Amino acid sequence: RPETGLLADLWQFPMIPVDEIKLDEIEDWIDKNYGVKMVLGEKKGELKHVFTHIIWDLEVFEANTLQVESVTNDWKFVHRRDLRSYPFPVSHLNMMNLLSQPLS
Repeated sequence: RPETGLLADLWQFPMIPVDEIKLDEIEDWIDKNYGVKMVLGEKKGELKHVFTHIIWDLEVFEANTLQVESVTNDWKFVHRRDLRSYPFPVSHLNMMNLLSQPLS
């Protein structure tokens, strides 16, 4: 995230505006916005995160990357085991907990 503003200098997972993007459009949206070909997997759960001025209703999905078309300074891929070495906001730490649960 940027150096200033909400959640400054923290890392996060890609977030998709579900009020604008339909579930069956997510793979194309990620490819267009991040240059990553991926397959959307199983929904792992839902979270609600409340700030003083905004509420995030989050749906957490697992995904598998197939091919990365481009790399920028704004994002990077790391192995799942290395995620905890990056500073994440609480909402995304909670996502990590959902993603670390075994598939049902």
